Amino acid sequence: MRKKAISMILAAALGSALLAGCSSAPKETTAAATTAETTAEEKKEESKAEETKAEEKKEEAAGNDMLSGETGDIAKAGDGKGQKVVLITIDSMDQHWVNMDKGCKKAAEELGCDYKWIAPDVKDDAKQIECVNNAVADGATAILVAANGPDAITAALEEADQAGVKIVQVDSFANYPCVQKLGTDNRAAGKTAGEQVLAALEAKGVKEGKIGIVSVNAATTSTVDRDEGFRSAFEGTAFEILETQYADGDAAKSKDAAANFISQHCLVQMKAPALVLVMQLQKMEITS
Repeated sequence: MRKKAISMILAAALGSALLAGCSSAPKETTAAATTAETTAEEKKEESKAEETKAEEKKEEAAGNDMLSGETGDIAKAGDGKGQKVVLITIDSMDQHWVNMDKGCKKAAEELGCDYKWIAPDVKDDAKQIECVNNAVADGATAILVAANGPDAITAALEEADQAGVKIVQVDSFANYPCVQKLGTDNRAAGKTAGEQVLAALEAKGVKEGKIGIVSVNAATTSTVDRDEGFRSAFEGTAFEILETQYADGDAAKSKDAAANFISQHCLVQMKAPALVLVMQLQKMEITS
């Protein structure tokens, strides 16, 4: 556009000068001026043609690059050709990530991009950092990442960003800028879950009791937010929310933690009914 603007300004200036002097100029001067004006117009047309060609190339490139559009653009079949996308999750055992992988595979097939899912076998910061570094080294053009914690992998994400890798954060966010964040308002989701539980208890005539929460860990943003949202639903009630227990997303550990809650606060002490909320990334289960 800058080249086009300069050409138009020069042509206009030259045309004005020629018009101002044409009435008193001799035939030779007029002929020279006409030639100069014609040359300026030709250059102007050439410049416009170059600009048009450049825009066409840009549009063509964008059509083959699902990452070049503005946020919110809808990718079409074939837009992912030449792209290599890697999903990096907190671990590889949680059913939530298994389902996310299925969705990514389907989208990758439709878009025509290369795709794979890598994740630590357990929730571990060092192992997730290694996954990010491996994705970059393997030539990823974009990574979808669910961070194990808000700060644990930011340095690795910064290195990926500097290497030109597009970063999309999903479900659990790190404190680092990205192209897009995709996830749930987990505080609101937790509060909604709490309100539903409270309504169900009150419908059964239960007005007080102890409630235990079994969650993933104290660092994962999504479940921490859900925990806080859930607790907020019981503010001002006679229910007591016990200290959250963490089981790393492991089903067997979560079951044991729930059993401990029940035995310690219901069967042993024989007080008001206890409720245990098992809060995983992918679902919320209630055990009473």
